[in-house]
Amino acid sequence: MTLEKGEMVIFVGDFAISTAETSFVVLKLYDKELLKIHKVGSGISVSANIWDDDGKLFATIENNKIRINPNKTIPPIRPDSHTLIVEDEKKIRILSVRFLNPSTIKISGVSGLRVDIP
Repeated sequence: MTLEKGEMVIFVGDFAISTAETSFVVLKLYDKELLKIHKVGSGISVSANIWDDDGKLFATIENNKIRINPNKTIPPIRPDSHTLIVEDEKKIRILSVRFLNPSTIKISGVSGLRVDIP
């Protein structure tokens, strides 16, 4: 895959998406943007809303800054400076984001990005 200057690549499961847009909605349901990627400076940022099985907001990611619902006790996992993992209380991976390079990101485990949005 050859990229044009300014393009970003998003790997989601077995799919790859490339775009030159400064902002790209990866997952949208019922007019709600659940997972969005943005170009920022020389890199990429992620924004997402994650709900638990009870339909309560579990976590919010805004421009790579994560906020966990204070009623939840599971902190995000940062195995290295390029990876962000969110798991629920049952240790089920809800979202995994890996920054491969300044223009490429890999996303997996989007089970917490619920279809039945509260």
